[in-house]
Amino acid sequence: MVPITHKSSTLRKAIAQAIVRVSKPETIQAIRNRTVPKGDVLECARVAGLFAAKRTADMIPDCHPLPIEFTAVRYELGELEIQIQVEIHTIYKTGVEVEAMHAASVVALTVYDMLKPLDKGVSIEQIKLIEKKGGKSDRNAALGQARRAAILVCSDSLAAGQGSDRSGEVIREKLVQLGIAVEEKQIVPDAVEAIQAAVTRFVAQGVDLLLVTGGTGLSPRDVTPEALEPLLDRRIPGVGGNSFLWAATLGYSHAFSICSGTDREDPGTCTAGISCGSSRRNGCSLPSLAACLFRLGRCSA
Repeated sequence: MVPITHKSSTLRKAIAQAIVRVSKPETIQAIRNRTVPKGDVLECARVAGLFAAKRTADMIPDCHPLPIEFTAVRYELGELEIQIQVEIHTIYKTGVEVEAMHAASVVALTVYDMLKPLDKGVSIEQIKLIEKKGGKSDRNAALGQARRAAILVCSDSLAAGQGSDRSGEVIREKLVQLGIAVEEKQIVPDAVEAIQAAVTRFVAQGVDLLLVTGGTGLSPRDVTPEALEPLLDRRIPGVGGNSFLWAATLGYSHAFSICSGTDREDPGTCTAGISCGSSRRNGCSLPSLAACLFRLGRCSA
């Protein structure tokens, strides 16, 4: 199986279909009237689909076992066909397209098996994926909403010309990998006034996404959280509270912070986007950054 340990868990959905075609209207009528000798066709097939969804990894060698958190089997009966749709949800690192198609296939096979004594002309057609959501495709669409990004590096030594910036450049590279261009990177000393002045300037320029790195530790000069807190209008529920992340929106832009173990976090909102991260981690990991931007992008939709 391909490795997925580097991916982030997100809400993923898939809808698949299968069509069972019969040769005479009486077959459909027997299904409606529940007079098929083998039993209630639609309910038996529904139960089979639920089992199939949960056992996909046992049948398909390359499928990862994953938690199935929602499954729905829906039918639409026509004059000579039964349209089957299976919808599956999970919160995991990989999608549920194969699970949905596997379940739709088993539902269709169950219908076929129960109808064959009545109708020798039953066939199964068009097993296919109808829709998928979550993961990279949705994330890229959400990230596309933030078109103007900037990086703010908070460091006394770098502002004094001592040493070279690593975390800001790592963040720049990772943003580029995510398809987001960085318009500007600014380095400021660890001072509340300097940080607030830089943020205010970026907000006035209409920056969509501002990532702030450094100044989130416990030393007396680590004041980035204190500097940003007064600028926030409201907090973003469901994004902060992690040991590596705090987030905020600034007016209509976005802000989030990726911090290391002892770094401080505090999520909220103002009028541009801020992300504040520890320079000790050289910025942040690409999966974490992508997942955070994905969630923030969904908030703005």
